[in-house]
Amino acid sequence: MTDSSPIDVAVIEDDPDQQRLIARVLEQAGFTLSTASDMRSGLELLNRDRPKVVVCDYELPDGDGIQLCRAIRQNAD
Repeated sequence: MTDSSPIDVAVIEDDPDQQRLIARVLEQAGFTLSTASDMRSGLELLNRDRPKVVVCDYELPDGDGIQLCRAIRQNAD
């Protein structure tokens, strides 16, 4: 038996147009979404919602995607 529940995805993108586009495409593909527009709120979202997949922008207003990935890895340990 396979689990057919939607996969939770977090989209962390500061450009509202890009965020909407990514969210629309993923929602149409059947994913459930959470969104944030900066690193701080993205980390809060990740700690709260625990999504299976993270899509993040490289250049965020308060950091970059590499810093965000490092913070995610540190929190996973």
